[in-house]
Amino acid sequence: MCHALLPQRQRAPGIPLDGRFTNEAIEILLNHLQDRGISPVACQIQLFGGARLFTQPELTVLDVGQRNIEVARQVLTQLSLPLKHSDVGGTLPRRLHFDLQNGQVNNTYSPQITKERM
Repeated sequence: MCHALLPQRQRAPGIPLDGRFTNEAIEILLNHLQDRGISPVACQIQLFGGARLFTQPELTVLDVGQRNIEVARQVLTQLSLPLKHSDVGGTLPRRLHFDLQNGQVNNTYSPQITKERM
């Protein structure tokens, strides 16, 4: 599971990967899978998040959530890794529960969190 905050950056050679960036978080996850001999094709890839939580004009112009979604989809497409499921965008924050025994993800929305953050 990755939890990225920003879409991407221009990373100079020799600079370590940083999981705060969507493209690099995916690369880190794939490296961990490879280290354990797991093919990403054997995994169920699901994409959640990217909600626009803030309504202030100076923040909505950046639309970081939408850019994170686009970068994640772009990276997965470049790697020929299909999405099993996605629930992205919108204006409500998500709360995910990932069951490690069966791989299921329970996704709920938390509208009260949005009101507190605005």
